[in-house]
Amino acid sequence: GIIMIITSVVLTFLALNFYKMIHTKEAHELKMKNRVNAVIAEAQAGEQEAGFGKRHAFLVFAFTTGLREGMESIVFLIGVISDFKDP
Repeated sequence: GIIMIITSVVLTFLALNFYKMIHTKEAHELKMKNRVNAVIAEAQAGEQEAGFGKRHAFLVFAFTTGLREGMESIVFLIGVISDFKDP
């Protein structure tokens, strides 16, 4: 009973949002295309000096990903070692 009503409300809400999103998609695509073209034109003209983040984005991404994985491994190993019983 009540679960069915909640589910129908949620699905109706999602359907209406998807319907709205379909109609705003074209305007969003045009806006994004104009922004990308403007950035490309600025880069080709050399008008804008790229900041550290833009120049080294892949380096920063790789470093932070490695750091995150290392921290995750440490947390996992601490959990495993704390459950280990001394013989």
